[in-house]
Amino acid sequence: MSQVLTDSKVVINGSNMSAYLLSHDLPQDVETHDNTAMTKTARQFQPGLKVHLLTLEFLQDYGSGGPDQTFSPLVGAAAFAVTIKTSSGTTTTGNPEYQGNFIVEHYDPMTGRIGELQKCTLRLKPAGPLTRATS
Repeated sequence: MSQVLTDSKVVINGSNMSAYLLSHDLPQDVETHDNTAMTKTARQFQPGLKVHLLTLEFLQDYGSGGPDQTFSPLVGAAAFAVTIKTSSGTTTTGNPEYQGNFIVEHYDPMTGRIGELQKCTLRLKPAGPLTRATS
């Protein structure tokens, strides 16, 4: 069944940032390796390591507990925990929670145009495996 996103939950380094969250993108990719040998008539590939990047967009707030005060110290810092799910409700098979440790690849603290709400983007790279909890 299709779902309209209205209540996603994201916790970054222990801070619930859901009140500022505008969008999230968590693609799960796998590196592929060409293992085609002579005598084959078509390319063959085998899976390698998993890669899960996380891109988040927020409304910017420079105040206490806002995105800027939460994300700025994480740039260049050690890995930190992130949890994300599409609804703030109970974690179930229909509302799984993804959990992992990440590092900041990119933080853009100032994005906006005249007359628009100011936004910020946070792009995270994995610092370990991604898990999927359903309870």
